[in-house]
Amino acid sequence: SFQVENELGTLDRDDYARCQTILEHMMRNALDHGIESAQERLEAGKSSTGQVTIDISKAGADTIITLSDDGRGIDPETMRESALRKGLDIDVDALTDEEAQRLIFHKGFSTANTVSQISGRGVGMDIVLSELQEMGGDIRIESEVGRGTSFVIRVPSSITVNGALTRNEAVIELTG
Repeated sequence: SFQVENELGTLDRDDYARCQTILEHMMRNALDHGIESAQERLEAGKSSTGQVTIDISKAGADTIITLSDDGRGIDPETMRESALRKGLDIDVDALTDEEAQRLIFHKGFSTANTVSQISGRGVGMDIVLSELQEMGGDIRIESEVGRGTSFVIRVPSSITVNGALTRNEAVIELTG
């Protein structure tokens, strides 16, 4: 299912388009990489239906957007192996687990074994980071292997999230 919580704020047209782009790429990533197939979820003792949640809150004058899924999480070892396999010029053994997880934002990086319409081309999450940096924002990853991932986005006070972007709660089945 898909839930939006704590909707608030206003946004000008350019910033609205940027936030929409950011959330589109993040949703694609959650659906294609985060949420397991129904069979995998059942074998892991989870409900066959995955859940993605967007929570919007304030931290001082800034807006915090948290996109969470209850999927497989980001495995730092998988990220290191993928970086080695793709020949990225990175000393993967020197990376902390948090740094390995942040490889998801590296241009051209993907853990997908095949290219699909949704992912595998290594574009998407790098766009998320570059759009956020252009707006003066930042993003943090909180992930636990087998339990899920949260991306915590800080949007500067000059930009807030439009209620139209998150108007009403929607439910989408994410069964695989």
